[in-house]
Amino acid sequence: MHGTPGTAVVTLETGGRSILVDMPFRDLVGTTAAAHIHCCTSEAFTGTAPVALPFAGFPTGVRAGDYSASIPLADAASWEPAFLAAHGGTVQGAASALLDAIAANEAYVNIHTSAYANGEIRGFLVAAPVPEPSGWAMLGAGMAGLLWLGRRRPQAPAGRLAA
Repeated sequence: MHGTPGTAVVTLETGGRSILVDMPFRDLVGTTAAAHIHCCTSEAFTGTAPVALPFAGFPTGVRAGDYSASIPLADAASWEPAFLAAHGGTVQGAASALLDAIAANEAYVNIHTSAYANGEIRGFLVAAPVPEPSGWAMLGAGMAGLLWLGRRRPQAPAGRLAA
């Protein structure tokens, strides 16, 4: 990344059927040329990798915009052909490699521009699992306990008169 702000939310749909991408971008130095997910680096949070999932319909020739899409992982047309071939030629092999790389922090999103052909915005995908319902229940019970403790009035120490 070259100092350009950006945030992307990439969500893996339950069951691994698709990836949902929500990526606003702004203040680019160059105009957009392409964007995609690269996979799989040899080490977490570092290195480069080939393109795995191109972002079809990504706006090109602009310095700011929004991109939102649902990319079906079971569709061979969603994948970069070379990535698909490198992983057994099947969508299952490609999807498995990508999901493993995301879990290991070895996949990244890249926006390429006219000023930075290798990528002006680049960010590694960091797996952040959704809490289980039991986790939410424990959080709720803990918050209720804190509220109950906060509502208790402090008692005056023995032998002293309360004001």
